[in-house]
Amino acid sequence: MLKGLEYYWVVDQAEFATDVLFRDRASLAAIYPRLLQHATLCLSAEDVLRFLGRKLSGCFAGEVLNDCKKRWPGARVKHRMKGNWIKMYDKHGLVLRIETVINNPTEFRVRRWGQKKGQQVLDWFPLRKGVANLWRYAEVSLQANRRYLEALAVVDGPAPEPRQLERVCEPA
Repeated sequence: MLKGLEYYWVVDQAEFATDVLFRDRASLAAIYPRLLQHATLCLSAEDVLRFLGRKLSGCFAGEVLNDCKKRWPGARVKHRMKGNWIKMYDKHGLVLRIETVINNPTEFRVRRWGQKKGQQVLDWFPLRKGVANLWRYAEVSLQANRRYLEALAVVDGPAPEPRQLERVCEPA
């Protein structure tokens, strides 16, 4: 059906999630309200820009918003920068999910060959929607999720029992 036609595969929206699995529902339920409070009250626009790989500067022409919504069975917080966002929510009461969504990839950069002043150069160019850049979408999103989790790490939980953390899986 596509034989003989030219086509260009693109990514309209990319979602990349990092899950933190808790031993039981009570463990996540004990800390989740404090995580929501910290994310909505303590994280600034500058923090949101940093999570998404940007610096606060005078030439930033856009909007940065924080949004917290209650939903069944819990609540979620979303931080938006232009068409991209990072959000946190509980998944089935056992998983804390941090999810980066990229709708506007040109806000990010990719190192590739391109034209500058008529010369072919290897440099940082705006990220495009082509599927050839999926690796960079994942890289940018994983970095954003990690920075977000680091910002949440300052939140105190209930008095924990000393436990050894174990890694259940590696990023794919």
